[in-house]
Amino acid sequence: MDITILLVEDDEWARESLKTTLEADGYVVLEACNGKIGLETWRNNKERVTLIISDHHMPLMTGEEMLATIIEEDPSVLVIIMCAAIESSMDFSQARAVFPKPLKMGKFSEAINFLASIPRERN
Repeated sequence: MDITILLVEDDEWARESLKTTLEADGYVVLEACNGKIGLETWRNNKERVTLIISDHHMPLMTGEEMLATIIEEDPSVLVIIMCAAIESSMDFSQARAVFPKPLKMGKFSEAINFLASIPRERN
């Protein structure tokens, strides 16, 4: 069974590096460079996306804003948020996990493997 991850990250180097790591682990990776494109990519591929990994701070639409819109359309979506600077005003309540940047790949990979293995009903 193919596990497809939507990776939303505005930093091209970070996105490509993480994509390479995820693909080496056997995941299919769709990518987007901001929340607006991430939302559009998810809408066009939601039947095959198992997990969304998103940066928080991005131009046009933050990861938090993208997640809120996606959750309205499908509350069963699994999301991991990555964030360099976590502030008390941020709402991560819809995310399944939040990881500070720079990522510690061991725990991050464990979370991805765990969440990707959860069967869910798609809306």
